[in-house]
Amino acid sequence: MSFSQRIGKKSIRTILQKDSIDSVLKNKLWNVFYEEFYSFFDNDYHYDSLELFSKDLHTNFLNKRTNHYIDPEETIDDDMQNWFFKEAEWFEIYDLVDKVCDYIYYWNNKITQGNQSNFIESCNNILKTELSAYRILNYQVTSITDEVEIESIEKALFNDDKFKGVKTHLNSALDYLSDRQNPDFRNSIKESISAVETICKIITGESTLGKSIKKLESSGILIHSHLKTAFEKLYAYTNDSKTGIRHAMIKDNYVPTFDEAKFMLVSCSAFINYLKSKL
Repeated sequence: MSFSQRIGKKSIRTILQKDSIDSVLKNKLWNVFYEEFYSFFDNDYHYDSLELFSKDLHTNFLNKRTNHYIDPEETIDDDMQNWFFKEAEWFEIYDLVDKVCDYIYYWNNKITQGNQSNFIESCNNILKTELSAYRILNYQVTSITDEVEIESIEKALFNDDKFKGVKTHLNSALDYLSDRQNPDFRNSIKESISAVETICKIITGESTLGKSIKKLESSGILIHSHLKTAFEKLYAYTNDSKTGIRHAMIKDNYVPTFDEAKFMLVSCSAFINYLKSKL
């Protein structure tokens, strides 16, 4: 777990970049905007479209007078770059991405000559790598991390001496998930299910999650049979030797994804909050 997380200075919202864009993500998005976008206009055929787009940015993003417009190069190289790095709020940067996508939709459907832009694919790869809570879907920036999911994780991480071990496991799951350089989704999933195991063992006194779930009812916590079965199956998934999550892999052919690790973190956090409310 990083120092900033241990002292509570780095929140889940910052890690998953829900209400912010850090400098690395901002730099990478600008590079895509500048390099990939400009590569679409390598020939004169597209210059009129570039002119139209840059005038749109000049008047609607920079809020400058039309008669002050000079050319696309100055607008994008100077004015937009200054706005992007010094003035724009995080949500305004996504407004810009949306605007580019609008034009790309037009170009892909109306213009048949020249290279097709790979701006959207490049942006989505960056957004995924840098753990942004957003992706470009159907030419629009769309949230993929629900506010309820974030609140669920935050609530499960709430400091409580009785469940300190639970918080430790969840923090570790988050740490493995959020490592930009070397993410470890397998261990993130392991730590998420270990957080559930810890709270169940605290409640029931049993030695394993499997035994604990079966004993929750006798400990005064009534859980619907289907919900209980669902978590027993999630536990079985982490215990499967083919996944290599809680035990050594028989065959190294299963690689958990970010989506699986996030799903487990959110699901386990929600179940922990559910058990706390039952107590």
